[in-house]
Amino acid sequence: MKKDILYREQEGPTPFCFNKSVSRVFEDMLSRSIPGYWDQQDFIARFALEHLSDKGCLLDFGASLGASVIHVSKLASKSKRSLNKNKAVLCDLSDSMLENCKKNVQSVEGQWGSMCFQRMDLCDKTELEGFLQTRSDTLEVMILHYVLQFLPLKDRKDVLHILCSRLAKGGVLLVGEKVRSSLDSVQRVWQKAHTEYKLANHYSREEIQKKEEALKDVLVPMTEDGLEKMLGDIKAVRCSLYYSFAAFKCYALVKK
Repeated sequence: MKKDILYREQEGPTPFCFNKSVSRVFEDMLSRSIPGYWDQQDFIARFALEHLSDKGCLLDFGASLGASVIHVSKLASKSKRSLNKNKAVLCDLSDSMLENCKKNVQSVEGQWGSMCFQRMDLCDKTELEGFLQTRSDTLEVMILHYVLQFLPLKDRKDVLHILCSRLAKGGVLLVGEKVRSSLDSVQRVWQKAHTEYKLANHYSREEIQKKEEALKDVLVPMTEDGLEKMLGDIKAVRCSLYYSFAAFKCYALVKK
């Protein structure tokens, strides 16, 4: 795993984007920036195996370097669960991410009945709907971790409704997001805790500040209340919080 020193070496993109430099260090960046990142990956794998039938399909939107599919594959192997009739579709908007993703998942690709990679712009709702409508698979698991926060606010609700409309009955959509509190005192505590987490993972204060500046207006968190209302308004699913650490929240949306 290549170490993230982009904002120490003045190589970090401003504004932040998912370019080649970021894709090379992205897994290290996530694990040192998101509290409980590996625990969340473990939950994703467990939910996936719980909801995937023998011939079901998993779609990862914002697959980045393929960590979620790798974790699903490893847990399946450990539990002697065959995936040789299942399909995995790994989607991302970044060509650099998809290029590195293909290399990263090579070690587990043979466990799956099929695995494919798709460049996907979730903001293009016509493209998204067309892609989902042409899939003949039973879409039982969808992963949307730390993706909505990078989309324009006006598009987030529509994307969720489109995904849930195509989710198979009993299937699960896994949503992870960084949120902000509508209470100033809570937000200050969350922010301080997050900064201390990154300092403990050997980011300097200068690196943290530079990355925060690069992410301004790129990563736009919703309020916790706003996100939960948006998820709760989707009548076709039942929503449950399954992971929480300060500003980082993960939800399972199960199709009725």
